Amino acid sequence: MKILITIVNYNTSELLAYLLFSLFRIVGHELLRCCDILIVDNNSIDDSKSIIEIFKQQELIKAIFNPKQMYHGPALNQGLKIAIREEYDIFWIIDSDVVVLRAGIIKNAIDSFESQQVDMMAQSNRYSKAHGSCMMLRVSTIKKLQGHFVHGGNVTRNLEKKYRRFGATIRNFPFRNKYYILHVGCGTRKAIKDMGDTTNAWYKDVADCSPWYHGDLYAPTIHNNFKQLFRKEVPNITPQILYEACIKRNKFKLILPKRAHINPRILPPTPRGIRKRAKEAKKDLSDRSALVFPATLK
Repeated sequence: MKILITIVNYNTSELLAYLLFSLFRIVGHELLRCCDILIVDNNSIDDSKSIIEIFKQQELIKAIFNPKQMYHGPALNQGLKIAIREEYDIFWIIDSDVVVLRAGIIKNAIDSFESQQVDMMAQSNRYSKAHGSCMMLRVSTIKKLQGHFVHGGNVTRNLEKKYRRFGATIRNFPFRNKYYILHVGCGTRKAIKDMGDTTNAWYKDVADCSPWYHGDLYAPTIHNNFKQLFRKEVPNITPQILYEACIKRNKFKLILPKRAHINPRILPPTPRGIRKRAKEAKKDLSDRSALVFPATLK
């Protein structure tokens, strides 16, 4: 089975470094052999291009360097064209503001995908509809439906609607709920805000670009633990140091809860969420500040 992991990047060099490190040192080189990694860069002006270049030169990834900002949806379409042309079986989207936390993500997700004969698989729950942070698509289905991603807002929402109209099989997989991934939830919004992209459907909702982790109370601690591990191996995020850390063969394992602790009061950084948080400002949220979770790393 051929899998194309596609990551769209725009000025998120630090987040991209975390993601690459997690793929190579937590998932591991052996499991990644069944996958090709494609990074589509939307004309970044930070250190992203240098990081992508060295990984491409060493044939660890494929890369597309756009001469201008193509935005998320059109950049995903570039990857999708490659997946169709080169006859990949699965097109796997991972956002650049994601960290992979469990080594079994590829095996477990693919086993679930195949056993249920799924056309689209992602994480969805009543607190968040952010399918796109980690989504798997069967290439033959998307080719048959002539599906594509749109620019603006949730780039996968229209595609999901099209799948439902044609009766395609859509299933949830607990990417976030069981910590296969940690979705920071700020990379895209921050880029939209920094560019002043008023044409983007989410532009008016970008009031707060701080990490929001889908309301998971454990996530800030887990993310901090991961970053401590990362900094021991990558004291300075330079392309060469990051590359050398990623090609090491020893794998890291984080001690994780069995399931995420979702607080529905912690909503995405949108005007609606801000209004609700303001109404609940007087309520006791000390459970979050007092949360203690083991920080042991192996």
